Order: sequence, then structure tokens, then C-alpha cells
Amino acid sequence: MHKKWVGERLCQYESKFIYQPFGSQMFPDFLLIRKEYLIPLEIKYSNKKGDRPIWNSNTPHSFGIYIFGSKNNDDITFCFGKVLLSYDEIKEMLFLVNKHKKELMEQSKKISNNKFELYLRPMFNQKFSILKSNKRSIREDNTIRFLKNIEK
Repeated sequence: MHKKWVGERLCQYESKFIYQPFGSQMFPDFLLIRKEYLIPLEIKYSNKKGDRPIWNSNTPHSFGIYIFGSKNNDDITFCFGKVLLSYDEIKEMLFLVNKHKKELMEQSKKISNNKFELYLRPMFNQKFSILKSNKRSIREDNTIRFLKNIEK
């Protein structure tokens, strides 16, 4: 699933969209403009054997819609970010990262006599398959219901 392919499909509807509104490495991949709504869409795709997306230093954005694809499974699903990881879970994880990051950076400066410091950034790895989740149809139905309600 290529981002260009998704863009071509979005053009079929009355919505407008902006591709990479904040740049190529920033969230979201698309900003869907539908009536008075701005809906961020992010595409996560796994080319390899895995069925879990790569999050890098990002966590799911609560009101973003995520489209997940897996070449290995030949499958696509979608949902809101808030059902993957809650705001409170993200807040706690980032607090933990920042707490230890400062400590490790200070220790690295001491070790190198202020010549170097560690550059640390969090890496988030999803530990469950969203494609094989028993909540998949509920997530998809809730997303579709939201999008249909915009049309009213």
C-alpha cells in the first residue's frame, strides 16, 4: 500500500486532502478536510514478515486515523489512535523516558569530561498484532461510524 495509492482513492470523494501537510517525516501523512472537520490520516505499513507497524519515536495520536497494512498478511485495517494507546499511557511512558534521559545525558557528560553526551530518543514497538486482534471489527466499525456521522 503506497501513500500515492491512498491519495488517489481519497480523490474519489468530495473531501479535500493535503499530502504530508507538515513534511515527509511528520504526522500526519494526509490531512483530510471534510465539512468542518480536519482529520489526520497516518499510514503504517509492514513490508516484511511482521504484522506490527514501526512507530519509531512516535506514539499514536488520539484522534488520528491510522491505516495499517501488511504485505506479508496481504491485509489492511484502520482505527483511531486512541484505541491503541491511551493518553494516560503515553503520558506515563514519556515521563519515564524524560526522567531517565536527563540522568543518562548528565552521566555521559561526566564520563567524557563534557566532550560528548548521549543522544537519546525513545523507540516505541507495538507488541500486539492489530490485524489479528479480536477487537478489530469494533475498531473498524467505530471509525466508519465516525466518518459516516460527518456526512450528516
